[in-house]
Formats: sequence, C-alpha cells, structure tokens
Amino acid sequence: MQANKAEIVRVRISPEIKHSAEQVLASLGMSMSDAIRIFVSQVAIRQSFPVELRTPNSITMQSMQAMPESDEYASASALFDELNNAFELLANLPDDFMQDGREDLSPN
Repeated sequence: MQANKAEIVRVRISPEIKHSAEQVLASLGMSMSDAIRIFVSQVAIRQSFPVELRTPNSITMQSMQAMPESDEYASASALFDELNNAFELLANLPDDFMQDGREDLSPN
C-alpha cells in the first residue's frame, strides 16, 4: 500500500554532516529523502527506535582516543608474523571464551 507523501519534515543539520551523509547515501544509490523516509517508516513499523544507541564505556573511549598504530609493515612476512601471533593468542584462549554466540575466529 503506497502512502500519500503529503507531509514535509524539515531538519537543521551541520553542512559537514549533511555532505558526508549524502556521499555515503549516494554510494548506496539513495537520496537523503529516501534515507529519512526509510528511517521514519521503520520507527512507525517497529514502534521503537530502529537502531541500537549505546554510549561507549571508558575502555572504548580510551581506545578511540589513543594514537592509531601504524598499518604499515616492513614486509609481507612481518604482516603474516603478526597475524600468526594473533591466531596463537586466540588458540590459547579458554574453551568457554567464545560461548556467547560469536563465530570462532581461529584458523581451520
């Protein structure tokens, strides 16, 4: 059932956020109006906010504010050494560590 699109919604938003959002939406083949229409429709259908909103805890905030580590490696071998070390750490976790429904990340 196609609803009559007679109502207008106006929103004030910073130009930077608008531009950034428009770029993301354009890459999805969607306009700002499409995205807002989908969002408001989901609120009406679900009778609740359609996405989970959470405030980062102190550990997450510290991580977000920390200097990022370099993504550059001296060689491909150095990259694979780091990946192998990470898989070894995962393999040594307690058996019940992944019992919360997440996928097993260890190599086969």
